[in-house]
Order: sequence, then C-alpha cells, then structure tokens
Amino acid sequence: MKKPTRRALPWLTLAACLTLGALPACTPNVNSKTETLGTPANIKISDMRGIKGTETTPMRVQVTFTNTSSLNARLYYRVRWLDNDGFTVWEDESWKPEVLHGQQNKIINLIAPTTKATDFKVEMRNPASLPGRDGWDIFN
Repeated sequence: MKKPTRRALPWLTLAACLTLGALPACTPNVNSKTETLGTPANIKISDMRGIKGTETTPMRVQVTFTNTSSLNARLYYRVRWLDNDGFTVWEDESWKPEVLHGQQNKIINLIAPTTKATDFKVEMRNPASLPGRDGWDIFN
C-alpha cells in the first residue's frame, strides 16, 4: 500500500515552488508538468522554470525542449492553464508546431492568458506517431 505522502509530495513541492515565486529554485519534477501524446520523437523537456503571477500580472513559464537525436524532429505543443484546484481556467490552446534541428535546445516563453492561472501542464505530441500522419502534411 502506498503512503499518501508519497503521492502528495510532487504537489507539495510544486506548491512550495510557486509560493516562493519561482520553479527553478525547487526544481519540480518535469514529468508531473508534462503530458506526452503519442510516441516521443527524441524530444524531451530538459528544463522548466516559472514565476508565479499576481493579481495584476499573469504567470510566466519558460520551457526548454531538447532534441536528443542528430536528425531534425517535429513537435507540436500547447499549454493547459489551471487554477489552484486543477481546473482549466482558459479554453484549449491550438497546437503550436516547432522544428528542432539535431541536438538543438529551444527555449519557449509562455505567459498565462489570465491571472486566474496558478498552475499549468505542457502537452506535447509527435505528429509522426499519429495514425495516417507523416508529420509534414500540416506544412505542405
């Protein structure tokens, strides 16, 4: 039987980071803030930082995507902005395409669309892993 504290630890760590105002000081588990749809294409999130918003300024997040392959890779990503209770506070964003060249790191800066957002989840998908897609058709 798992202890409840083990399941709560990642959330408590994130809450402490957000209370302190910055994610990097505590370095939360990147996997807890990431959802991958399909098979990853040698792209991972290697760094994630954030600054808690205030009543007048929205939350800011910086994500570093890393291509671990020597080949170019395509990626789609979007962010789900959440409140303190984990509920979505904004409509689903559209998928944003990115191309990462071999061994490239790409930093993406994100700003929450509302000051109600206190948490987030980065969704990634590899277009080549989707049925009937080769990953290039959206750009043709």
